[in-house]
Amino acid sequence: MDYNKTILATEDSLCKLSDEIGMVLEKLDITEYVSGKIEVVLEEVLTNIIYHGYGMGSSDKNKISISLNDENDRIVIEIRDNGKEYGSILNKKALPMHAPQIGGVGILVIKELSDSLEYSRIDTTNILKVSINK
Repeated sequence: MDYNKTILATEDSLCKLSDEIGMVLEKLDITEYVSGKIEVVLEEVLTNIIYHGYGMGSSDKNKISISLNDENDRIVIEIRDNGKEYGSILNKKALPMHAPQIGGVGILVIKELSDSLEYSRIDTTNILKVSINK
């Protein structure tokens, strides 16, 4: 099953998408654990894009495209946006969860729950591919 959606980069759109993704995941042959990982990763990535990539400056230009593909033994999520570049953040070594730090916890969560992460930027578009094994 393939799922594709483009949303405005707003909290309201994120809430609506979350409900829709839940229904899509129910149709896949995956455990609740895997479904939960996918939901948390999507929420963290999309929230980071909305708050940090676009800076909450909502407009019709601030959109996020999401695709979810069932590829045999894994689910592949691709997220595209035109916000600020963030590839260097993904490459940073995170501090342990108990260490005092400002920010970066969402990225740590995304890294921990994903089986692979690939980031690229083409022109003004961020492309993040996240794979989660079934």
